[in-house]
Amino acid sequence: MINFLAERRHALKKSSSDETAKKKSEPKEESKEEVTQEETQTKITGELAILETHLSIADRFYYDEHNYEKAIEEYNLAINEEKDETLKLKANYMMAECHIKLGKYKEAKEILEKMATDFGKHYLGASAKRRLKHLSDYLVIDDK
Repeated sequence: MINFLAERRHALKKSSSDETAKKKSEPKEESKEEVTQEETQTKITGELAILETHLSIADRFYYDEHNYEKAIEEYNLAINEEKDETLKLKANYMMAECHIKLGKYKEAKEILEKMATDFGKHYLGASAKRRLKHLSDYLVIDDK
């Protein structure tokens, strides 16, 4: 009788440890919603990292190195990859400022006019309007 109980206890322990091992080895099933949220977060994080890099690089070229040609290239990359309207407008505005620094007033005027027309109610659109007025007060921009 003691042997039987010992064998039974041993069998139960083995069965229990087998189930635990099986649970650990099986991949945890995630709901579609959890996977979707995780994938979305990963995608957003990646996009923000890319955008932040282009805007950061462009700002470094503009503010630190005064390399306005390179800054324009990076602002263009940010504009093409960004979906957020405000960040696109910031990149456009700064690109116009780069053109001004390079003496390319016609290009700057075109960018600022488009911003003012298309996004006049946005604070950056309003800033573009003010900048255009400032430029017209001090410069005669030849549209040819």
